[in-house]
Amino acid sequence: MRKGWLKKIAKLTRPSITNLKVLAGQGMENNDRIIESWNANARSWTDAVRMKAIETRRLVTDEAVLDAILRYPSSRVLDVGCGEGWLSKKLLMEGREVFGFDASPALIAEARRSCNAGFMELSYQTFTEQPSRVGTDFDIVVCNFSLLDENVSTLLKSIHTITKPSGHLVIQTVHPHTVSAGRYEDGWREETFTNLPGQWTSMPWFFRTMSSWIDALTISGWSLSRLIEPVHPETTMPASLILDSVPRTT
Repeated sequence: MRKGWLKKIAKLTRPSITNLKVLAGQGMENNDRIIESWNANARSWTDAVRMKAIETRRLVTDEAVLDAILRYPSSRVLDVGCGEGWLSKKLLMEGREVFGFDASPALIAEARRSCNAGFMELSYQTFTEQPSRVGTDFDIVVCNFSLLDENVSTLLKSIHTITKPSGHLVIQTVHPHTVSAGRYEDGWREETFTNLPGQWTSMPWFFRTMSSWIDALTISGWSLSRLIEPVHPETTMPASLILDSVPRTT
C-alpha cells in the first residue's frame, strides 16, 4: 500500500485546494457538511498528511506556520481545529505545552495516538459557549487551515478571551489571490481532493478575500501584527496567507 501511495505522491503538481467550484447553499447546511466530511475523510487525510502527499505543505506551508509560531518564546499553545495532530506534535517536540481540539472524533483519535498533547473532541460552537473549557492564558493560539466556516467572528472573539494580553493569534489559510479561480468575492466553494490518493468526500469551505480576513479580525478584537505570504519555490506564487494578530485592548 505504501508504494502505491508514493507513486501517486510523485504525480502531484499542485495543492488539492485548487480543485474547487463555486458552491451555492445555506451557511448552516454547509457548516454541518464540513464536520461530516472531516469524519468521512479522516483516514485518507491522516494518510495524506503523514505521507507528505500534499505538495504545498511539504514544500512550504508546514514550515511556514511553525516558523510563525516558534519566533515567539511562547510556552502555552492552543491548536484550534488540530485535526490528526501533526502541528501539536511538532510543537510538543519543541518543548511547548500544547492543547488542541477538533470536532471530528476520528481525527481526535488519530491525534491522541500521535502524541501526548492535551486533546479534546469539541465543536467550534460548543467551544464558543465556554471557551475556558480548553484552558486559559495561552501565549499562542493557532488556526492552521482550520477556519472554513462562514461566520468566524464568534470563534475569534472567544479565542480572544483565553489569550494572554501579550499573546498572538496565528492563522494560516489559503491565499485568496491564488485560489480565487477568477471569482474574487466572499462565498462558498467546494474542495474535491482530486489530486490526492485515497477515498474522499467533497467538502464545502468559505472563501474570503484579503480585506474580508482583516475585517473579521478587526471586529473580533484583534489587531494585525504581521502578514506573511509564503511563496512556493517552483511556481513563485503565494502558497498560503499567514495572519499574525495580537489582542486589541482598547
